Order: sequence, then structure tokens, then C-alpha cells
Amino acid sequence: MPILSALHVYDIADASTPDPYAVLAHARLLIDPITPHRLVIAWDLQGKAIGLAAVGRFISISDFRLKSSLQFELKELFVLPEMRGQSVGSKLLEWIEKKAKEQDICRLDWHVKQQNQRGIAFYERQGGRIVEGRISMRKLITG
Repeated sequence: MPILSALHVYDIADASTPDPYAVLAHARLLIDPITPHRLVIAWDLQGKAIGLAAVGRFISISDFRLKSSLQFELKELFVLPEMRGQSVGSKLLEWIEKKAKEQDICRLDWHVKQQNQRGIAFYERQGGRIVEGRISMRKLITG
């Protein structure tokens, strides 16, 4: 899938174009039923994937009120650079919101890189807001 290769090169510092077999193996993992998220893919009229989103459905650990407990987390939203500004990302988010309403999901959370000002502006146009008092953290697990 060329879109996964493009995402890899875009998101991973100093990454080169990955081996096609590695991309295929990764795609198989992404669609495995045990994976907690689901992929949403935007296609052009020629059948080329031009955007994708990965979203997971979670139940809040701390908020047990029914109307607040079901949540989506957007793990990834990526649109091919040449397709940006053509509503692809907006359409992906609209589809996710539609599914959220159908499933009584009360909120959608996601992370965005602080330096990604264009992405932040996009999410704000879609109604997203920066959550005050929250930061993203990560610990790499090795060996």
C-alpha cells in the first residue's frame, strides 16, 4: 500500500522508503481482528488510497456515567501531501463522527505534534480543541 509507505516516510525521522514486503506484513497486522483499532481509508476515483485514519473504541476507566464512558481515540489521520487541502481529512473525520454517533460515543481524542501547526489548525477547524493540562508522554520498551 503506497499510502502506508508515504505515512512511514512522513512520520518517522530519517526514514527511507520501506521494503514492499515489510509494508504488506504491516498492513496484515493493521487489519488483524485482534488489533484494537479500525482503519478508515479514503480512495480516489482510480482506486488509489489517498488518506487513512485509525480509530479505536474505548471505555473510560474513570468516568462510569453511560453518556461519558464510550470514547474513540484517533490513533492516526494521514492524507497524502498532494491531496491535502481537498477535504480528504475532513471527510475521514466526518465518517468517524457519524460512526461515533451511531455507537453512542461521547468524545474523540487524539494527539498531534506540537510543531504541526497546519495539523493543529486543521483540527481546530474541525471543532477540535487543545486539552489544557494534558501532555503526551512515551516510554520505549526495549529488549
